[in-house]
Amino acid sequence: MPGDRIAILENFIRINFPGPNLVDAAVAWTSFTYVDPRHVTYTLNPAPVVARLGMTMKKNGRTTQATLGTITDLNVNIAIGYPGGVAQFRNQIGIRGVGGPFSRGGDSGSLIVTANTNQPVALLFAGRTDNTITSANPIAAVIQTLGIRRFVDRR
Repeated sequence: MPGDRIAILENFIRINFPGPNLVDAAVAWTSFTYVDPRHVTYTLNPAPVVARLGMTMKKNGRTTQATLGTITDLNVNIAIGYPGGVAQFRNQIGIRGVGGPFSRGGDSGSLIVTANTNQPVALLFAGRTDNTITSANPIAAVIQTLGIRRFVDRR
């Protein structure tokens, strides 16, 4: 559906059932030709950083739009149910929302960045059904697994 295009897929990782998996991720090219810039509330600083406990994060998601959260867990091992079965993920990040949920269904794939410097930290891929904790892949694992050379934000 060309009229519904928001990006062009470049690469993705197949989920290994039952696992272990390090990422549930894909990378795509997009532009403001496809995505309305009003939905992006920050200018990306493309230098990735490593997650730390207590770090304040933000993201722009399809469902919840712009939200803030705090990293509450590192190196989490988690089981996620998919239509193809249950997959185990290792070394994930847990984020709790500030003032409400950090994410809801439909926000998967959102880039999670530092709240103050807009640097990539993680990629959102799952959340608890009660929306209290969001699970995210560490950005270093996403970069390595997908072969990303750099992040770009050209406005």
